[in-house]
Amino acid sequence: MEFQQVMDIASFISTILTGIASVVIPVILYRSQKQKATLDYIKAGRDSWIQIDLGLLDKPDLLRQAESILSSGSEPPSDEEIQRKWLALMILNVAFSDFIGLKYGYHELEERDKLFNMIKSLMADEDIYRLSQQAYNEEFRKECRKAREEATGAPAASIPETTLVQRSALS
Repeated sequence: MEFQQVMDIASFISTILTGIASVVIPVILYRSQKQKATLDYIKAGRDSWIQIDLGLLDKPDLLRQAESILSSGSEPPSDEEIQRKWLALMILNVAFSDFIGLKYGYHELEERDKLFNMIKSLMADEDIYRLSQQAYNEEFRKECRKAREEATGAPAASIPETTLVQRSALS
């Protein structure tokens, strides 16, 4: 092969690689920005709810009012039940945030087992399991059902979403 032929082939390959790179790099940047925007959105919602939770947990009157707004039409639970529910939602929100972090690669894969074990211990409780199935995305609900099955040794029933805890889906 002559030098000119080698240079023509190299030039052709270089042109093709440049074309591929001009498509692939913007796609990668777009996906990264979208991922970051999603995580920022989730974090902003979670931070807002943390502030609300912190303001309500030590004020039973306000907590009852918040519960009545978010669970209108149902029989009002006791103060202890409301506090337990809101505390469970706070813990579930942390687990959900970690779950999202794992999904987007912001945690090491070794953390998955720790997170699953934490979720499994939470899912052993019927009330917390019910809360997990009434909000959050389907992937997290499925993870909670799997953890429930391991925790109890019985198939976990799917619980339809309700408006009972819609707020935790944003936190």
